[in-house]
Amino acid sequence: MHNEIIFGSTKQIAMSKLNEIINEIINSKDEYIIRKTRDFVETNKRNITAVFAGHSARGHKCHKAYVDLRVSIGILYQVIHPCCFPNAYYDGKFNIEMFGEV
Repeated sequence: MHNEIIFGSTKQIAMSKLNEIINEIINSKDEYIIRKTRDFVETNKRNITAVFAGHSARGHKCHKAYVDLRVSIGILYQVIHPCCFPNAYYDGKFNIEMFGEV
């Protein structure tokens, strides 16, 4: 099971992205929700957590990161990048997806 983390410039932005992903899961035919809390969703394929992208997010580990475009480059390299496992199966790069508006 893969861990995914949504890093938002605010907690509300991260929660909004989590709700978008939940709606995609509900419409999906091969994935379903097992457990859900305010900022966490567990499905049959992955765990998704929404966090504020700050120094308090250190220590999380994930296979995929969703990052708000408003997150500073310093937080991206100091906090988010060390949280990600490299994609060793394919190309050794990190699986980071950017979202939002500038």
